Amino acid sequence: MLLFAFVSGVVSGQTGGCPRIKVGVRIAEVYPEVFDYLNKNYKTEKHRAAWLSELGGKLMESLRNNSPEIEFIYLSTATGDPDYDYLFTTRFALTGGGADIKVVPEDTVIIGDNFFITDPIYSSEYTDFYVGSSLIVNSNCFPNRRYILQIEDAQNRDIFQAIVINVSKFWRLVNIIESRENLRPVPPREPMVTTHLEKKYLSLLTEESRKMKIYENVKSCNGKPSYYLNYHSQPVRFPEKTDRGKITRSENCLVEYSNGEIQYILVNPSGDGVGEYTVKKGLDPKLEKITLSTCPLGNKPNIEKQVEFVIRGLKLSVKPDRKSIESGEKTTIQIYLYELDPDNNEYPCAGKEVEVTVTGVVDGTISHKSGMMTLDQKGIAKIDYKAGEQDKQIKISATFTPPKYPESAKGEATITIKPSEYDALLTITKTQHHEIMTSKSEKKPVSGCTAETREHHDLRDDVEATITITLKAEIITDMPVLTNQRWVSYKPLKAEITVFRMNYDETEYKYRNTSGGDCDTPSGYEGNLTRRRVIINKPAIGGVGPDFKVAFDIKTNKPLKFMPGMCAISYGFSQNESVDARKWPKNDPNLSYSRNDKIEKYLFLLNPVEDQIKDPFGQLNPSGIREYMKGKVSEEVLANIPDLPIDEESKNSARIHPDQLVKTGDGKTNFGGEGRKVTEKQLKGGTEREELTFKWNMKLIEK
Repeated sequence: MLLFAFVSGVVSGQTGGCPRIKVGVRIAEVYPEVFDYLNKNYKTEKHRAAWLSELGGKLMESLRNNSPEIEFIYLSTATGDPDYDYLFTTRFALTGGGADIKVVPEDTVIIGDNFFITDPIYSSEYTDFYVGSSLIVNSNCFPNRRYILQIEDAQNRDIFQAIVINVSKFWRLVNIIESRENLRPVPPREPMVTTHLEKKYLSLLTEESRKMKIYENVKSCNGKPSYYLNYHSQPVRFPEKTDRGKITRSENCLVEYSNGEIQYILVNPSGDGVGEYTVKKGLDPKLEKITLSTCPLGNKPNIEKQVEFVIRGLKLSVKPDRKSIESGEKTTIQIYLYELDPDNNEYPCAGKEVEVTVTGVVDGTISHKSGMMTLDQKGIAKIDYKAGEQDKQIKISATFTPPKYPESAKGEATITIKPSEYDALLTITKTQHHEIMTSKSEKKPVSGCTAETREHHDLRDDVEATITITLKAEIITDMPVLTNQRWVSYKPLKAEITVFRMNYDETEYKYRNTSGGDCDTPSGYEGNLTRRRVIINKPAIGGVGPDFKVAFDIKTNKPLKFMPGMCAISYGFSQNESVDARKWPKNDPNLSYSRNDKIEKYLFLLNPVEDQIKDPFGQLNPSGIREYMKGKVSEEVLANIPDLPIDEESKNSARIHPDQLVKTGDGKTNFGGEGRKVTEKQLKGGTEREELTFKWNMKLIEK
């Protein structure tokens, strides 16, 4: 009947996706008297090692007959440290068998006035070999997941038959194991372990943005989540804290063990071990790296996974446009709050409120002195300041504290005020706007075919720049050959860019198709081109000088015209050009490309823009030289100085840009001019337009 049971069972295939189950087999103990009785019972004299070999062989034979799908590893003969999923251990002993035989009858014992009846002593009819086995989950997990799945024993007068009977009680071993793995896959066999994060980064700005869930999902090879009731689920090792934060269990996960440094979070019914990370301190950006680990079934090492996420830092900067100014000058202070990642990318904190305090202002004017300021969409708040005569140094301090966070972002700056050393302050602004907008399409017969074309071209190129120059008056010259004019030459002391903006965006589309009619081979082309420019280095003064001149009326001392020196800004940009194109009937992969060109040095001139006209203040004075020399030379010499010859050609020879003429201001200490030039050109299917503006203003410092 036992043999029939072994061969008649239905052979079960192991779960798809899982490797072959490995079971280590060990004879855990053989009582010494067993060997003596074996030799006596089988009328032989064998060494214990020989008997162990025979017993192990019979045990392995029975197990393989039980479940041939399983790979059984006999640990007594295995080399190294073999890996196995389950452990089958067996013990051998002697026990009584057959009927009970009374060898000592019951007896009556009298002690004083009391009497007792002792139990009889029985002996067995004969001696049996006892075989006891256990099926154990092989696990190196911490906390412990090493379970005993089943214990069975058997006895027989034949030790080999006792082994067969004992193994048969584990019918079938593969089914027992697979049923257990379907119900309770802890620890998981050949697990599938994946990790993911709730979000890409952490921000210090709010309580919620400082938290993020970290997931490690653990499934057995059969796809079952490694979960079981209460505290029997798969443990995932998390750190309990880092230099910057703390991790706590989340999403119905339990914690089985923690010691202040590490913790074992048990997976939930979905197989997820979930820890919630919360930033607790620090303002610097950081790439946080956390190692998670979990244990597989068998002797294998723990499976480690590393997750990385960014903690954005928080920076608050206070940046005056100019850190040193003279009395009467103006500057702007920018309060800039932004998040910063480990690669130094900046992310403005729009709409946040920053506490700002300004000290040191005596008689100057400032747009904000103390209290909260709300940042704009770029994360910036601006303060305008004009230095007074008694101001020496002002200090601007700013603070931002995230809600319920122990640290604050702080920034400060100082501006030093010096007495005026220059004679004039010149501001020049120039803008350039260039645009092209065309669109056209047509169909026409070509050599028996219909040729269809469509094109459009859009370009927008904008540059705006403002430069502020401090000037020192050096040469004052009366111009005798010109009517009532005195020229003052100003040497530039310092130039500073206060505004520079650039935008370049171009798209072009072309389509051509020939088909229909008598076309043997239809063909065509379609392509998209895009060009964009991005500034790659900080704009710098490309050149200023040599001198700037102003012509004044000698009689009224009013400014008449401005003669600028050379003034330019140098900058660099990166131009990305991308073409996505195809042609037919055969596509040419070489048509599409993308490239990036760097222009390291490019000059933007801040020069007048309007077309020249006749200079209204360019009239020659025929007797001007004689009048100028009067009193400086003798009357005889003076009489011999001839008048300058004036003719129509010389009257009209002086030319000037209209935007050099004084048009604005009070005509005394604050004056300026401006010009605008628009050029429009009709193109096929659209227009091309360029607009240039030039504006200047000079303020003379009264001393």
